[in-house]
Amino acid sequence: LRREREKSLHDIAKEKSRMRTILNCMAGGVIVTDRESRIVLNNPAAASMLGIHDRDLTGNPLSRYIRDEVLNQLVSDILTCACAENEVLSRELIVGEHQNTHLRAHACSVKSDEGEILGSVTVLEDISYLKELDRMKSNFVALVSHELRAPLAAIQQQLMVLRDGFAGDITEKQRHILERVKERSDGLMTMVRNLLDLSQIETGQIVRHRELSDIGELLLRAVELFTPQAAAKGITIDLEQPGALPPVVLDRSTMEVVFNNLVS
Repeated sequence: LRREREKSLHDIAKEKSRMRTILNCMAGGVIVTDRESRIVLNNPAAASMLGIHDRDLTGNPLSRYIRDEVLNQLVSDILTCACAENEVLSRELIVGEHQNTHLRAHACSVKSDEGEILGSVTVLEDISYLKELDRMKSNFVALVSHELRAPLAAIQQQLMVLRDGFAGDITEKQRHILERVKERSDGLMTMVRNLLDLSQIETGQIVRHRELSDIGELLLRAVELFTPQAAAKGITIDLEQPGALPPVVLDRSTMEVVFNNLVS
């Protein structure tokens, strides 16, 4: 029995050594824990990504080295939840001394043949470059939107001058053509505004000033704004409010855009 036990332990140690060699060759970070969240295996890439100086973390609780609550909770969830076979949970976390490293963690449980959870495997992927690409894209969209909005507004003003006859009399056919051009320019201006709003939302800058506001007043203004357009299409807009609505803390300009989009 002693020899069998020693042989079994030798085989386990040999298998762990082989697994460690494989993990060391992987570019992504890998952390393997037991059911008590103690680290069983890890590769240097995982320690490097998490900013840990020790390369071998085995034998210690995960929480001893990792202060990030997102990652600790992810491993805890995978060890305690009744996940389906091969189900993977994913989270994003920010690490580093300057909080400038973005990681995506994928975790799954390790189960016995009887379905008992034995531990977890977590794979870390550095997605900082993807976040940087997103930031560059948002900045580009915002820049283009700002640059397009001014000339488009000037074009719309000149169209209105022509359409309303301030630059001289026009025929009915010319008026019809100018109306079509005005509709197209309005659509293009709406697209530019939407792009600008999207870039502001992605950078967290969409809400500028919060204040107590009357929702009923904002709704009434939105209805009044679109009532003439609705009437031209044979549509009647009725606003029914359930009594006096309480004031709400919000950004008025942003909420006006929301209501105007919904009504239009």
